[in-house]
Amino acid sequence: IVKGLSAMDLHLFLSSFPILAEMWMKTTPNEVNIESLTISDTPLVPALFNAYLECLPYLRTLHSITILPSPKDKWYLSDAHLIQLVSVLATQQCPEFDSLHIPNQRIGVKGIDAFVSLFINNHLLKCYDIDMSNNRIGDKGAIALAKLFNHISQSVFIQRLCISGNGIKGRGGTSLLNSLGSEERILLQEIDVSGRSNRHE
Repeated sequence: IVKGLSAMDLHLFLSSFPILAEMWMKTTPNEVNIESLTISDTPLVPALFNAYLECLPYLRTLHSITILPSPKDKWYLSDAHLIQLVSVLATQQCPEFDSLHIPNQRIGVKGIDAFVSLFINNHLLKCYDIDMSNNRIGDKGAIALAKLFNHISQSVFIQRLCISGNGIKGRGGTSLLNSLGSEERILLQEIDVSGRSNRHE
C-alpha cells in the first residue's frame, strides 16, 4: 500500500520498482508474490502514472489494483487514465489480475467502454470484484457496462459489482438488470447500483 507519499518519493519508488522486481525474480523467483497494489491519497500526475503503469508487467502475481483519489491535491483518475490502464491489462502481462477498485474518481462513458473492451476482446478472462462507485458513469455508462454481461464468457466470474453513486437512473438501470437476467450470472453475489454518493468534489 502506497499512501500519501510526496511526488518525489513516489516517483523514486515507482522508478526503482522494475529493477527491484527483476532482482527478486532472479534470486528468489518462487518467494515473491505481490498480489495487490494500492495507491491512496497520492496525486498520480502524468509522469508518475506512466511510471505506475510500467511497474505492472513486473507484477505477474498481481490480483488486485486499487487507486484512490487525492482530493486535497485535486487529482482524480479520469477516462484517459483508465484507457491507459486498460491498454496495459490488455497485454495480459498480469495474468492473475481479477479485481479493480477505483471508487470516488472521474470515470465516465469512455473509460467504461475501454474497460468493457477487455472482456469483449478476451483480454481479461476473469474478474471477481469491480468497484467503480461514485464516479460519473451515468445512464450511458451503465448501458455500455451492460455490454460486458452480453459478451461475458463462462470463464469470467464476476461476483461483486459496485457502481453506486453514479447517477444511474431508469434507462441505465433497466439495461443492466436485463443483461443480468440469466442463469449464467449465478456467481454474481453482490450488485450495488444505489444512488447514494460519497463523491469528493
